[in-house]
Amino acid sequence: MNEEAALLAGCIRGQKDAWDEFVDRYSSLIYHQIHRCLGAHTAHAMREDVEDLYHSVFEALLERDRRRLRQFKGRCSLASWVVLITRRIVIDTLRKRRATVPLDAEDHDGIALHERMPDTKPNAEEETLDSERVEQLKDALQRLTPEDRLLANLVYQRDASPDEIAKVLNISKGAVYTRKTRLHEKLRELLEEI
Repeated sequence: MNEEAALLAGCIRGQKDAWDEFVDRYSSLIYHQIHRCLGAHTAHAMREDVEDLYHSVFEALLERDRRRLRQFKGRCSLASWVVLITRRIVIDTLRKRRATVPLDAEDHDGIALHERMPDTKPNAEEETLDSERVEQLKDALQRLTPEDRLLANLVYQRDASPDEIAKVLNISKGAVYTRKTRLHEKLRELLEEI
């Protein structure tokens, strides 16, 4: 058993010295990833927020009888896995913190937000343009190969997940992303021709 596996095994068994070593070894990496992830998502955080996120990572590793620690399978380094866990926790926290304002909330003038929202109904000219675009898109779809039309149907009409698409087309999940990119390019080219 290598050193990394021994450290992880000790943490899973609840050995204090193993946990202390784990915290010492990965603390700076976790702090770095928190700052990096916040920067990537243009989230400005106070020192207390960073500390909260830091503690949340370690809490997440210990919760439910160290479930996340037990999930590590060794397909990557333990450090890479800690980075992944840290990023997920930061992103999940940012999603939960997104501010939402109810539509009936009033502004400083006492007017409800929904009353200030602009009318977004299309006028007659916009409706005509939209129907023309729909016809152009239908025409472009008809020019695709049957396999590309099936992919377009799965992506745009059924909103199928990459896993579902991979099963239907009998291809790898990675190939799904490649084919979707090619499909977008083909449709754009066809729409430019029309």
